[in-house]
Amino acid sequence: TIKGINASNVVIQPMLGNAPTLSRLKTLGASNWSISGLTISPELASPAATGGNVVELDATSNHIKLDSCLIYSANNPASFSQTQWEGMATGISTAAPYSLINNCHIKNVNNGAIIDGSNSSFTHNLVENIAGNGIQTSADSSKFEYNVVKNFYVKNANQDNMFVSASHAVGGGVAGSGTVKGVELRGNQFIAMSTPILYPTVMQDAGGVKVQPRGIACFDGFYENWVIENNLVVAEDTNSISLYGAVNCKVLNNTLVENPANINTDNLANLGIFDHKTRGVSSGNLVRNNFAKSISIAPSTLTTTVDHNIAASDYSNYFVDYSNYNFKLTVDAPAVNMGSEIGTPSIDLEQRTRELPYDIGCYQSPKTKTVYASGDLTAMMNAAKNGE
Repeated sequence: TIKGINASNVVIQPMLGNAPTLSRLKTLGASNWSISGLTISPELASPAATGGNVVELDATSNHIKLDSCLIYSANNPASFSQTQWEGMATGISTAAPYSLINNCHIKNVNNGAIIDGSNSSFTHNLVENIAGNGIQTSADSSKFEYNVVKNFYVKNANQDNMFVSASHAVGGGVAGSGTVKGVELRGNQFIAMSTPILYPTVMQDAGGVKVQPRGIACFDGFYENWVIENNLVVAEDTNSISLYGAVNCKVLNNTLVENPANINTDNLANLGIFDHKTRGVSSGNLVRNNFAKSISIAPSTLTTTVDHNIAASDYSNYFVDYSNYNFKLTVDAPAVNMGSEIGTPSIDLEQRTRELPYDIGCYQSPKTKTVYASGDLTAMMNAAKNGE
């Protein structure tokens, strides 16, 4: 447990040549702490523990940085039952404002990360092997950038999500009773399952329906002034990007595709903006330069601009190697040169500068020739493999 309010940043990290481990990490009334390079798991306790949160940053703390840590509930859940998966710990839960979670590896958990402290950042993390939600937030003015969230295993009464947000009234209350403002999702990869079966059994419910997480699922707005751009969503559910109650949100240059693993055959990779369930219509949104199988905009939404999008499912005509999860555009894909540069990101998911005319989706195809050194066959072959 870390306590204490510091006037400037204080660092906790491994001494050179050492590899300290923790069973859990918690802050309590802490400020200006930076923790890096640790392995944290309740499995490392004696006796090993389960459940709860591996890392918990409480609401009385602020300006906590967690960097380059390995966080897991169980190291090897290959033979776990559904009950065991559901009993695993959540990787990170933070209610601390101004938290920064960067470059961490979170694996084998119930929920990956719950970010409820305002003005927080969750960047460049790998979250994999998940029973519940990948990332969950109700935090205003927070950023989720360049993360990889993949591999969901449990299907149960809870409809799980790769990314999920719900608003609450001030002081709490039911979901959908408030507004979540100013969230940015940029350059993330959300992948329901990266191969057909990684562990012996992909869990299914009593009806035989296998794991089917939603993508970016925002069902309980309002959501105001969000930016959702340059994300890749590889879905097993029709709700690949869904906003229910969106005001002045921008959904730009995202690529939504059905999962090549095809665990479920009814996924549709849909992008949708809909009215709030009970509190009125969406308004003032911009939907531009997106690729999806289908796009649904509620007829009652006000002043929503929808242009330069592609709805298609003939993936072989667009992507370098769809069946092997390479969703970069081929040089002659119908999405090349068809985007708009107005109000859209100047870089792509890989943070490469976009060149005019912009492409549709999260990847920009190269438009200028690369000159390789004589005999550099490896570089040329790798470029060809990536459609360059």
